[in-house]
Amino acid sequence: MTKMGSYRHMLFVALRHSGAILTLAVVIGLLVNQVRPDGLSLSADLSTDSAQISESQDGLTISIEEAKALFLAQAVLFVDTRSGESYKEGHIQGAKNLPYGEFEGMHEEFLKNVDNDCFIITYCNGGGCRSSEHVALALLDKGYPNIYVLNNGWAQWQEHNLPVETES
Repeated sequence: MTKMGSYRHMLFVALRHSGAILTLAVVIGLLVNQVRPDGLSLSADLSTDSAQISESQDGLTISIEEAKALFLAQAVLFVDTRSGESYKEGHIQGAKNLPYGEFEGMHEEFLKNVDNDCFIITYCNGGGCRSSEHVALALLDKGYPNIYVLNNGWAQWQEHNLPVETES
């Protein structure tokens, strides 16, 4: 084999090994991401609303521990964005109902006695529910800067056995 042929052969082997290493790294990375509780989602909802919320919601999410601390300090207003029927069946103790579908007709009356600097946490059922994010963004647009979203809020609240109430 000539010197040039040997060089090409070594280059080919090096490229093949690099490709194998890269493939192995990607597979390991995907497996680690899959088993991590805080792993990244590998699917995306590409609708316009979801893209807008994902961009705008950075920094709005609050953890259940932070929400609980604010609740215990009585330093927050919880806003249940689910339907009125779901709210009546059970909600976070002291939460007020402002369904996303009724926001335009209800927000003025709802916000009449809410200070602009009030800490507000919106929540809904979770899973595919995006109404808490929509209401949070709408409240930001109305001039309320201390808005947070408790993702999967109602389910998390119940899982942590935190205070709830119903309306008859």
